[in-house]
Amino acid sequence: MNSILIPIIYLVLLIVPLSLFSKIYRNSKVKSSIDLISDSWFEPHIERSVYITLLQQENTEEIVLKCALIRRAVEDVKRIWKMRDDKVALVTLIQRGQVGDQLLQQIQAAEKELESEIVEVVSEANTFRMGWGQGIFQSASEIAQHDKMKSTHKSIDSFVLTTE
Repeated sequence: MNSILIPIIYLVLLIVPLSLFSKIYRNSKVKSSIDLISDSWFEPHIERSVYITLLQQENTEEIVLKCALIRRAVEDVKRIWKMRDDKVALVTLIQRGQVGDQLLQQIQAAEKELESEIVEVVSEANTFRMGWGQGIFQSASEIAQHDKMKSTHKSIDSFVLTTE
């Protein structure tokens, strides 16, 4: 009887900690996946909040709503640019093995979020005027490029002033 009891106790002492470790590890993986989905790649979208607030207010002029929608589209264009740059760098880091696949999953979730934002902006633009949804991002891209050039010019001017 003793000869059978010792191997059974040994197996129990071996299996219980391993199964406990496995359960804890799987729960932590699930929690990290949930955290990954809830974390956003970008900062809060202030322009979207402003547009929605203006949309919910009564007596808001159409021109104000259109301007807010264009500013929202401009921010989306800037996010597209940032996403494009970040994704190239991230893929390079993943190929070198310097970061994990978790960041790639996070950027893919952010891409899906950005796609839904773009679709929403296009549909909102089409409510103002049919067909405007296709041209709003072209205008927004031009505005974003102008803003970028303007900030670059200001930084050059401030650099020149500090060196003089």
